[in-house]
Amino acid sequence: MDVLQKGTDSTFASSHLQYINREAAHEMRGGCVATGHAMPRLAEDSPLKFFHAADRYERANGERYKEIIFALPNELNLAQQKEILDAFLSKHLADHYYAWAIHEKVGTLSGGERQPHVHIMFSTREIDAQERQQERTPEKFFQRANKKHPERGGYVKAEKWVGKKRKDYLLHIREDFEKNQNAVLEKHGVPVRVDHRTLKAQQEDALRRGDHVLAELLDRIPETDFAVSLDDILKKNARVERFQRLRALNDKHRHLVSAKNLATDRVRQVNAEELLVNLQRAYEELRENLPEDARKELEDAHRDLIATETTVLWGDAVQEKARLDFMEEDTRALWHEMKTARTELRDLRALAEGVRVAEKSTADEAQSAEELLPALEERITTAQKKYHRAAKKLQPELRKLSARGTARNIENRIHQLLFENELAKKRFEKRLRDFKDRIETAKTKLHTERVEESGAQSFSLADVVRILSEAKRYTDAAIIEKRKELEEVQKNVLTPERAELIAQNIFAGGAWKELRARENAHRKQEGYYKNDVAAWKTERDAFEKKSAPGLFASSATKKAYRDEERSLEDRREALVQRKNSLAKESAELTRMHSELTERCNTPEAAKKIAGIAAGVMERNKPFAVKASKLAGELAAMTKESAELGKEKSAADQ
Repeated sequence: MDVLQKGTDSTFASSHLQYINREAAHEMRGGCVATGHAMPRLAEDSPLKFFHAADRYERANGERYKEIIFALPNELNLAQQKEILDAFLSKHLADHYYAWAIHEKVGTLSGGERQPHVHIMFSTREIDAQERQQERTPEKFFQRANKKHPERGGYVKAEKWVGKKRKDYLLHIREDFEKNQNAVLEKHGVPVRVDHRTLKAQQEDALRRGDHVLAELLDRIPETDFAVSLDDILKKNARVERFQRLRALNDKHRHLVSAKNLATDRVRQVNAEELLVNLQRAYEELRENLPEDARKELEDAHRDLIATETTVLWGDAVQEKARLDFMEEDTRALWHEMKTARTELRDLRALAEGVRVAEKSTADEAQSAEELLPALEERITTAQKKYHRAAKKLQPELRKLSARGTARNIENRIHQLLFENELAKKRFEKRLRDFKDRIETAKTKLHTERVEESGAQSFSLADVVRILSEAKRYTDAAIIEKRKELEEVQKNVLTPERAELIAQNIFAGGAWKELRARENAHRKQEGYYKNDVAAWKTERDAFEKKSAPGLFASSATKKAYRDEERSLEDRREALVQRKNSLAKESAELTRMHSELTERCNTPEAAKKIAGIAAGVMERNKPFAVKASKLAGELAAMTKESAELGKEKSAADQ
C-alpha cells in the first residue's frame, strides 16, 4: 500500500474523483483502465453525485473522503488484479460507500515498465442499520451523527479510520493486503510474493532461516516512492538524480549477489560432476570382479546415487526454469520449439562435419561424399530456418523478461529455487562421498582377496557351479551388448552392390538418384490412381442403380441427379487424363532408364565406375573393419558362453 490520505477543504472530493477516473479536465492524462463503485440509490449510480454532496454538506474542515492507493502485480491481467481489489473491498469497505479506479501506465522513472495501481476513494461514514432500512438524504447523510437518535443525524465516522488506533488498523490492512495478493498470485501460478514488512525485518527473518544469500540481497537502501514529472527529469532535479543513482546502486548490488551465488553453485556442480564421472568409471571396472553379495550392495548404492542426482537442480537449469516461470504458455511453447530446433541444428552440423572430416584426398572419394552432404545441407537449412523463425517470434517476449521489475523477480526466483534445492544438493554430495568410500573399500577388499587367492586354494563343487554360472551370466549379458553394437555398426557398412549403385550415380552426375526418386513418386501416383478408379466405379455403379427422376419430379431432385451425373463424368475425364499422364511418365522413365543403362555399360564407363566404387569401399573400410572385428569378438564370446554352459552342465551332474 502506497498512500492513505484524507481530503479536507483543500481538495474537493468531486474534483479528485474526476482525477482518478480521468474525467473532465483530466481526461487527456489517460491510463485509467477500469472503474467501479458502491453507492446509495440516491446517488443514482453516480459517484460524482455522491462526492458532490460530500463537498456541499460535509462540515467545514471536515473530512470529505479518504483515499487508499496500492500497487497491483504487473504479472497479473486486469481480471486477476480485480480479484485482489474485490477481496480487499469486501473485507475492509463493505460498510462504506466508495469508488475505485485502476490505473496502468508507464511510470516516469520505471524504465519503460507498466505500473498498475488502484485508487480507492471512500467516505469514512459507516453504513448503519438505519441506513440499510431507509437511506438518508444526502444532506442528512453528511450531518454530525446523533448517537441517541441515529435516525435524526448522519452516519458515524468509523473508529478504525478516524480513531486514535487508526495507525494500527493501517498496519493490519497492509498485512491483510499482502495475504490477499499472495493468495491470488499463487492461485494463478505466478512465482512472486510480496511482503509488507520492512527490509530489515525481512533480512532478520532470512538469517534466522539460514538463507544468507537472501539476507545479502535484502541488505540495500529502501527506495522511497515520490511524485515526479517529465519536467523534473529534463531539468535534472536533484532529488530525481539521487533516486536514479540509488536505484542503479541497488540494481548493481542485486546483480553482484546473484552472480556470486550462481558462480558458487557452478563450482559445486563442476566438482560434483567430475567426481561422479570418476566414480562411474571405477564402478564399471570394479563391479564385474566382485562377488555376488558385494556387487549387489554396490549396485544398490549406485542406484540410490543416480536417483538422488535426478533431484538436483544446478544453476543453468534453475535459470531456465526461473525464466520459464515468468513466460506465458504460448511463449514457453516457442521457447521449447527454439530449443528443439537448436539441438537438431547442432546435431546435423556435427554429422556433416564428421562426413567432411572422413573424406579422403582423391577426387572419386570426394565425389562419393557429395552424395551424402547435399541431403545433410538441405536438412541443416531447414533446421536453421525453423530455429531463426522461432527465435524471431521469441525476441519480443524475451525483451519483456529483461524489464527491470521482471528481471528482479527472475533473479529472486533463481535464488529461491537454489535455496529450496540446497537440501537435495547436500544429500547428493553426501551420497557421492559415501559411494566413493564404498568404491575404495571394495577395491581394498578385492585386492586382499586376490592376494589370498594367489596361494593354493580348493573349491567345493557348489563354488565351481556358482563361479561358472556367474561367468556365463556375465558373458551372455556381454553378448547382448556386443550384438547391439555390431548391429549399429553394420548399418554404416556398404555392400559391393550398394557401393556400385553409389558409383553409378556419381558417374551419371546424380541422374540415377533423380530417376529413382521419380520412379518412387510414379509408383505412388499409380497407387493413388487405382484407388481413385475403384472409388469412381463404386459410385458410378451406385448411380446407375438409381432411377432417373420422372416427369413430375421436383426441379431440385432433377438438378441433384444431373449434378451427380455431371460430377461422375467430370471425374471420369480427369481419371482418363491422369491415366494418359501416368502412361507418358512411365514411358519417359523407361527411356531414361535405358539411356542411363547404356551410358554406364560402355567399357570406359565401367572402368570409371569401378574406380569410384573402389574409392567408396575404401572410404567405408573403417566401418567394415570395425564390423568384422566386432563379429569376431561376438563369435568368440558366443563360443565361450557355449563352453561355459557345457562345463556348468557337467558340474551339475
